Amino acid sequence: MPSSSAYTHRFGNSVRAYKLIGFEPSRDLQCVEINRELRGLHPTIVLKTEEKMADLAAISSESGHRPTLRKR
Repeated sequence: MPSSSAYTHRFGNSVRAYKLIGFEPSRDLQCVEINRELRGLHPTIVLKTEEKMADLAAISSESGHRPTLRKR
């Protein structure tokens, strides 16, 4: 049996391979698709968070106050 990376290379992912042959897995694989989308968003979320933290630290140092995290 081919490795999962072989399926990914040929079909994009195993879920797509299942769909192409008409196979219906016994469990819902929607979570796999959602996780794939979330992994794609992760780098952007981390970058924006780092930028916001840097902005807050700069504002804090200008005001002379120690940075604190507060819920809005």
